[in-house]
Amino acid sequence: MTISIIQILFALLVISKSQWHSKTQLLYYDKIFTSTPDRYNEFWQYWHFTLSSGSTPANFIDCTTPTTSYITLNNAQATAKYNESCTYDVGDYVSIDLFFHGTWLSQNVQFTIGTFSKTYTYTSPANYPMTTGFCNTIPFEVKTWKFAIPSLQSGYPQFKSLNTNSGQVSIRNFVTSSIFFICYPSCSDCTGPQFNQCTSCYEGTLINNICPSCPSNQYYEKYSGCKDICDIDQSFYSNGFCNRFTNRIIESAQIGNRYSDLQWFELYDPQNIDTSPKLILIKYLFGIFKFNSGFYRFFPQYPLLYWISLILDLKLQLLHLMTFQLIVELRSIYKNVSGIQTHKFKIYQTQLSSSYLTYSSSKTYVLITYFNIPKYPFLFSATGNYTDNTAGWAIQKIEITSGFCHEDCVFCEVSFKCKTCKSGYYFYRDGRCIEDCISPYQRLSGYYCYDYADETPYSQYLVQEYLDLAGDPEQYAKYTLISQNGLNFLRGSDIYYSYWQGFRVFGGPFVWAQAKFQRVHNIINPHHSVTIAFYILYGPSFPSDGKFIYTIESDTPVTKSTAEYYLSDYDGTKQDKVYERVKHNANTLTITWECFGPNNEPIKAYCAYYNYYIAVHNCQPYCLQCSDQSTCTQWNSTYDSNIVQFSQAECQSDQYYDKESIRCLTCPSSCLTCTSQLDCQTCQPTYTQSKLGCFCKVNQYEDSNQCYNCPIECNQCLSSTYCIECLTTNNRKLSNAQCNCIDGYYPIISDPKCQLCHQFCKTCTGPTSDDCLTCNDIPNIEKVGSTCRCPTGMSYQFATQTCSSCHSSCLTCFRTTIDGCLTCNSTLNRLLKGLKCVCAPGYYELSNVCTNCPTTEDPSLSECYKLCNNNQLIWHTITCSSCDTGFQLVSGECQPICGDLQIKGYEQCEDNNTILNDLCYNCQFQCPAYCVTCDSSTTLPCPDVCGDGIITGIEECEDGNTIEYDGCFNCKYQCQPACTMCIKGQCFECATGGWYIDPLITPWQCKEKCGDGLIIGSEQCEDGNTSDTDGCKDCKYFCRIGCSSCDYTTNTCLSCALPGFVPKSYYCQNVCGDGLAVVDPSGVNSEQCDDGNKLSYDGCSSSCQFQCQSITICINCVNNRCEECATGYYLSDKKICIPICGDALIVVGEQCENSSILPYKGCNNCQARCQPSCLTCSTTGLGCLQIIDNLCYSICGDKTITQDEQCDDGNFIIGDGCHLCQFSCQDSCLYCLQGICYNCQEGYQLIQSKCYSICGDGLQKNNEQCDQQIKIQDSIKLNQNCDVNCISCLEGICGLCSQGNYLFKNQCNSNHITVIFVGNDDLNVCGDSKIMDNEECEDNNLNPFDGCYNCECQCDINCVDWLIWKLQGMFSWFFKCGDGIVVPFSNEQCDDDNEGCINCQFKCKPYCSKCDLQYCIQCQIGLLPLDNFCISICGDGIVINEYEECDDSNELPFDGCYECKFQCTLHCQICNKGECLKCNNDYALSNNKCLLNTEQDDLNSFNNNTSYGQNPEWLSLNDDMICRGYECVYSKKPRMKLTYKTQSFALQYVEITFDQEVKFIDEVQKDKNLFNISIKDLDSQYYNIKINSIQDISFDLQHAQYQVQVELFLQLQTKPVLLVQLNQEIINGNNQTLFNSNQSITLQTPKIMSEQLKQVSNYAQQSNKAFMIGAILICIISLVSGESSFVVETLNLLQYQSFLRFINVEYPENLYIYFQAQELLSISSYLQLFQIDDYLNLITRKEKQIDLNGKFQQYNVEADLFTNILPQLIQFLVLVTLLYFAENLYNILFRLIKYLRHLKHQKTLLSKILLQMINLLLIFKNASNL
Repeated sequence: MTISIIQILFALLVISKSQWHSKTQLLYYDKIFTSTPDRYNEFWQYWHFTLSSGSTPANFIDCTTPTTSYITLNNAQATAKYNESCTYDVGDYVSIDLFFHGTWLSQNVQFTIGTFSKTYTYTSPANYPMTTGFCNTIPFEVKTWKFAIPSLQSGYPQFKSLNTNSGQVSIRNFVTSSIFFICYPSCSDCTGPQFNQCTSCYEGTLINNICPSCPSNQYYEKYSGCKDICDIDQSFYSNGFCNRFTNRIIESAQIGNRYSDLQWFELYDPQNIDTSPKLILIKYLFGIFKFNSGFYRFFPQYPLLYWISLILDLKLQLLHLMTFQLIVELRSIYKNVSGIQTHKFKIYQTQLSSSYLTYSSSKTYVLITYFNIPKYPFLFSATGNYTDNTAGWAIQKIEITSGFCHEDCVFCEVSFKCKTCKSGYYFYRDGRCIEDCISPYQRLSGYYCYDYADETPYSQYLVQEYLDLAGDPEQYAKYTLISQNGLNFLRGSDIYYSYWQGFRVFGGPFVWAQAKFQRVHNIINPHHSVTIAFYILYGPSFPSDGKFIYTIESDTPVTKSTAEYYLSDYDGTKQDKVYERVKHNANTLTITWECFGPNNEPIKAYCAYYNYYIAVHNCQPYCLQCSDQSTCTQWNSTYDSNIVQFSQAECQSDQYYDKESIRCLTCPSSCLTCTSQLDCQTCQPTYTQSKLGCFCKVNQYEDSNQCYNCPIECNQCLSSTYCIECLTTNNRKLSNAQCNCIDGYYPIISDPKCQLCHQFCKTCTGPTSDDCLTCNDIPNIEKVGSTCRCPTGMSYQFATQTCSSCHSSCLTCFRTTIDGCLTCNSTLNRLLKGLKCVCAPGYYELSNVCTNCPTTEDPSLSECYKLCNNNQLIWHTITCSSCDTGFQLVSGECQPICGDLQIKGYEQCEDNNTILNDLCYNCQFQCPAYCVTCDSSTTLPCPDVCGDGIITGIEECEDGNTIEYDGCFNCKYQCQPACTMCIKGQCFECATGGWYIDPLITPWQCKEKCGDGLIIGSEQCEDGNTSDTDGCKDCKYFCRIGCSSCDYTTNTCLSCALPGFVPKSYYCQNVCGDGLAVVDPSGVNSEQCDDGNKLSYDGCSSSCQFQCQSITICINCVNNRCEECATGYYLSDKKICIPICGDALIVVGEQCENSSILPYKGCNNCQARCQPSCLTCSTTGLGCLQIIDNLCYSICGDKTITQDEQCDDGNFIIGDGCHLCQFSCQDSCLYCLQGICYNCQEGYQLIQSKCYSICGDGLQKNNEQCDQQIKIQDSIKLNQNCDVNCISCLEGICGLCSQGNYLFKNQCNSNHITVIFVGNDDLNVCGDSKIMDNEECEDNNLNPFDGCYNCECQCDINCVDWLIWKLQGMFSWFFKCGDGIVVPFSNEQCDDDNEGCINCQFKCKPYCSKCDLQYCIQCQIGLLPLDNFCISICGDGIVINEYEECDDSNELPFDGCYECKFQCTLHCQICNKGECLKCNNDYALSNNKCLLNTEQDDLNSFNNNTSYGQNPEWLSLNDDMICRGYECVYSKKPRMKLTYKTQSFALQYVEITFDQEVKFIDEVQKDKNLFNISIKDLDSQYYNIKINSIQDISFDLQHAQYQVQVELFLQLQTKPVLLVQLNQEIINGNNQTLFNSNQSITLQTPKIMSEQLKQVSNYAQQSNKAFMIGAILICIISLVSGESSFVVETLNLLQYQSFLRFINVEYPENLYIYFQAQELLSISSYLQLFQIDDYLNLITRKEKQIDLNGKFQQYNVEADLFTNILPQLIQFLVLVTLLYFAENLYNILFRLIKYLRHLKHQKTLLSKILLQMINLLLIFKNASNL
């Protein structure tokens, strides 16, 4: 009974699918057709109608009212064929609207498809009844033609008019409808949509036309069959079937995607490493994996998933080859004796595949599981567990979705039930969320959107009609026409429908205006209410008195009108919505509709309704009568209240209510309480609750409805004996379903972690060396039983990890030192004392051998004594019979008893045991090897010393370094952080996102996987491609080619290699609009053109691509290049139309047409042009507006620099850098640039950019009255009249004498030792630490015999030769700077602590340029010496910052600077550093001056009495004026500039340039040279001048440049002057001629060498070459003969001579000629000769020579490293070749000697000749050896 109820309920839902649907819908929109077919046009389908033959579009007419087009047939174009094939089934219903116009006389319109043809016969009335509603005012009549297709037809639908008159027919609303039904989901074939209409099944056997359901543990997938689990996109199980449920696809990782393929990583099996490629794109596989290998894939954190759900579902597609067991993270699929099994997985689908590679068969498994998503990035991994290589597996796809929560849901508390929707969404049926609730069958209640069929639990649709264009031919019979008035049914008396905006509506245009209809609906099922809803449509001219009236059953009629419409549309129609829910339980439902109104008409004032729904709200199942959905008043006889329930409240605690079966079903066995099969509320004991239900924990397995813990060593298991996952952190590995300890570890009961074995054991059962199963690979180790140990006589050494031999004195030992013995060899006469094997009594140690002691006592042999009682030592021959307490008699002597807890004799400790390494062994301190100390203060265990090479305590390893990630760090095993399986410091798996393991290096290492989209490790970026143009290459920042400098830390391009580019981000962006058309070397960006702007349609677009100008300018454009221009333009060579200036036509691009010569007067070159100072410039060429003469004039002296001023310093002082607003310097300035002097003429010195004459240089300059060059000493003597030996003289008084003289009475006397510090007799006091004129020394004490006594030199009392001591030793002993004593005849000038004495030397006063000891003789420029100080000179134009604020070289007040202090203009109220900020009242601030307010501007008014010709400012500008009549404008004339460049002996070079772009005037005087160049006052026979053109003057404006080479043949005493005269007339852009065509420049004194001397120099050069060639030949001969030392010396000599020319001294020309011979030794000259240098530059990628200076530049020496190494490389190759040649030559000579002996016995002529030749060669060889 349960199954039948589910099937009945589902049948009620699918019955709606058995209805009419539109199949073809054409020509139903109001749109104008395009004149050209366009598939991208929204209405391209119209143009699928063509004439019956060809592709010519069918005829159509265009209308303006309404705005639309119609396919129209007439006698000229009678056919219209739809050009897409259609298939019509039996019973398909066709509806076509035909608009007839013109004359029709019982003539036909024919429709044809396939073999079916249908005709419509029409006769037109005398006068057509309508002129509106079709096309403009064309008279027409409309008919709806409907018919059914009688048989299956396929083909192209075609219309044809058989009218031979003027009649035309227009076609509209061509709609084909078809009825179809879908079989019940379990039926593979059927006769109808009901569950009991099946004829065959997907699963099971058909019984009574009903297909059986699936077993209880399976799910029915619609139209497929039973599955173990629903597919992830059909996870909602309802009504007995898997239903589509839209969840979010989070990740779909499928092989074959270039980017996704980089995110698959391989897990290697360490025992079976397979590095073969795993991506098999032809099969879309990642595999094949064998043995224990597998893969992993990293999934990033999904923050949006927190909005969706905490449950994910995972879908895998695996291809397995042969049999396998696969472990996938926490879930598994495996095979046992029962077949394929899964653990926490469900097999959704399996599919057999054909053989592949060497595998005989393959099968694809689709696995599905659900799990809780972690709130962090997670890793998915899978590994196999195969035992041989005959089977394998691969992965095809991983798909992850949001599980049981809808894609638009934020949070699901239970499965398939959204608790919180996304913002702006509403709750909807089946736990979903929808974005809006505007469908015609929906109602919004709060935040829940209801369908009409969801208003009660048992609602269903009765009617769903007029929802689209589909037509139901049976609907006509369902409606009854009650009454009608006026015009109705103009389409046909049986046509109750029409079409409107994609809907088929009941009524509508040409149908329903004044009529009443009724319809009776039959309802079979018991119900309690119905919902009726539809949309009302009013025509665009529906009158205000018109009504739409509907009546439900016998209820009060409801009247509607346009006064309360819901929505209006663009065509003027109005809509209203009707929703009624009424009580109803009868079997019939009667509804009437009436369109009422006397002014209604069917064309514009019509009624219609559409979106017609009726939902019946049924009673509960088994109920025959009810009052609502939960109250049944009469049950049928089959109802059993014990079985049928209707809510959760009726269920028991361990049950949940299932609304599909209306039963209470038992919860899953793991749940105590639940609300569904998936959602447990509480769990059975041992189970754990989750959002997926009640489950066993990860480390548990399920058996008999109970969860049991896995064995402690397993992380996951299937049973108590079957592990499926082990943790490497527990030092375990999976083997044969068991988690066994890895080698080197042993298990402990109740502890999951395996412990480390003894270092001797490779495998073990316990911690000691006696618990070994196998031994480690230690040299000399041996295994005895279960013990691994070093052999007898050996001990383990931790440092070398080997078994090494014991000390020679030990039989067995615990260490190899002499104090590490355990037992001794008695045959060697040794016994154990403590930890040493010493000689037995009666023996002593001799050469490491125990030797018999002599019988006679020998005190020197202490070992031959033995200990006896009373602690006495007796000779070994004496018998000892008793011992003291704590001793025992052993071998005849007393030894302490070890173990008696008494420390006696040589004992160090007592612990009464024989355990090693416990601090005391054999009564001696003995500790483990890692203890640093071992004595009574030692406490065990000793602390571990990491780095000592011994593994102890908690240490796991020792590698002797502190390097991280090398396997051992801080004595703990350590792998890289990315390693996920680290075993004993070796990584076997890198299952971390973005990392993969490289098994090809030892040990294995984790490396970054570049291209996987994850930035990790050393990666800087990730773009998933190999392109080097996107800023990332090989996961490192990478600047695009063309970037010359890149900051790779920030991926920022700093500079570009090519002009026309600027750095932008990581690349160089071309600068569109800079005038440079550039090509990006990376190929990303390119410019076809660049016209210096970013304007489009000017020949070059704003993106710098070719683009024609507008059609009015360019009348013929081909490939974006203009070929022909319009009138008024000419075509340039750049294919751009340029206006023709001067043709009296103002066209686009011209602003005016005026031949005015004044560039700023208004129109220049047909462009409106004003001065930059103009505020309002006329755009029509009239000049500057609102100015009397249309020009602006600059005001020189106002400190404002205008365009025609170079500067403006507010004064007219000559030589201050700016004069008359033009840059100027002093006449004495040699090089002036923009008013700043950089070099002065001879006789002047440059100080603060000004030239000052040098007094005393012998050159009398303008401001000097005389200048005689004398020495300073003479000057002092002449001017001050001091003694000749005086070196410090001031005003005739000597202050200091030269060395060897002393000052006395203003004279310098010799032969007396003294140095005067201050020349003042009053200070001559002994003991004042100052040596004065009557003092020999000063030591500031009265001690005799200390070298100085009473200021006289005194020798020691024993001194013999006082004078020698005095002269030779005194001052060296006495001198010490800083002791306050000035020592005579030393380099001390002073010795006191003040700023005037530095390091015992006088320092000049500040600003003093020359000083004589402490006296200033001469001050710096701008200062004057006074009272031994330098004071500033106010008014000299030099600002001394310390003393002066300013210096304007005048004494004028109120000019900004007065008395070298800032001073503002008169009447200034607020002054700041000479600049007036605010004036007094009645004064206005203008150009830093305070002027009385006045309306007259004398400077700029023509009415002023001062004319321009009298204004000094304007006088300086006359030359740069362009005037026409009385109108003038400033425009600077071009000027020719001569620049001295360089001198090379007799050659001098001068450069001729112009300060503007210039060109020739219209005509060139052909009989004249361009320049006349000569030397002033020198005949032309004494010089030669050559002009080299760098940039010629032409008829186009450009910067011209020429180089003049001057060669003088005559040695001159004065500097020659070069005269340059320009003969041709040149102009600038404003047609102004050259300012001065004659210029001159002073050349340097020529360096002339006579021809005779040149000839001698050339002879010397040739001799030098001959010498070098000879030396090289001798070197070769010497090298061949074996004299290599001579070769080295000769080469050194040649090299020294070559280096002489690089000494930084200006050699005369003769030496320069001589040194040219050194080119013979230069490798580069030979490379250039044979044209090899270009190839070397390509190899070395050398683009340009590095700029050098001095001799390196003169001799063109390369600074490139490779170029300088190249000669050495070539010399090496030559040397090797010569050595090889010498060896072969020696062999040849050796053979010649032997052959010579043979020839001596020959008597032929040939033999005699050969004999002589060989003798000559040998003579030459012997001579070379000498």
